[in-house]
Amino acid sequence: MYLYQDGSLKSKKRGQKYKKKTSLKSISKRESKNIQKRNKIYKEIDEERPKICSGCGQKSFLSHAHLISQKNKKYQFDKRNIVFDCMQRESSDQFGSMGCHARWESGDIRKIKTLLNKEYRLEFLKTHDKEKYERIFAKAP
Repeated sequence: MYLYQDGSLKSKKRGQKYKKKTSLKSISKRESKNIQKRNKIYKEIDEERPKICSGCGQKSFLSHAHLISQKNKKYQFDKRNIVFDCMQRESSDQFGSMGCHARWESGDIRKIKTLLNKEYRLEFLKTHDKEKYERIFAKAP
């Protein structure tokens, strides 16, 4: 299976050649199944929830964001771990137009406190990833 830059998956047929300009990344069958499963979960979330940023309420520049990294396989496909976050804010504040996704990923409690759903995020972390929860507060000024 090959993963194209647009996110689509296609298998190469025997003897078929791809143009050199096409950038392909070879992936395993297992990773292919994970991508398909993740896309299915994202689609379900899109149908179940309003498409607004959980951190600020805006309706543009949205992305599916994981509260606990996808590297943690236990929560990779857990819908409670996935929220809509903006990648860039339309209006600026003391942190500029930094999106809610970047504010969360920064691990900076001052930036996290600007998020509308900070209580949910922190409670989820406290319950499911105590180590990350403690790292956030260890950095606190």
